Amino acid sequence: MLHKMPSLELLRHELRRRVCERCRWRPAYSEALGPEAVRDCEQTCPAFLHLPDLRIAAVSTDPMLRSREQTLLHVIDRLPPTDPNGADPLKTYREEIVNVILDLVGRN
Repeated sequence: MLHKMPSLELLRHELRRRVCERCRWRPAYSEALGPEAVRDCEQTCPAFLHLPDLRIAAVSTDPMLRSREQTLLHVIDRLPPTDPNGADPLKTYREEIVNVILDLVGRN
């Protein structure tokens, strides 16, 4: 079931605003940057790398069969760890990332 498809730029902006500003792996001295500023870490951050697939999963999920939230959490949980030392913003901030996506796509 296709729901409204927010742009990737809008999703990235909201991730920067709601997740990056408190991410423990953000680059030093970047806490003063607003959500318009692209941080250096975005190119390798799993949250940003998997955002296109998460967006597609959210808009194509039929909430009559499974909630979008459950689908997104399942997709995130099935992704392999990106860092053996546990430095994975996608898994660490997964609930907030899912909420960002659902706030823009719709929950049902």
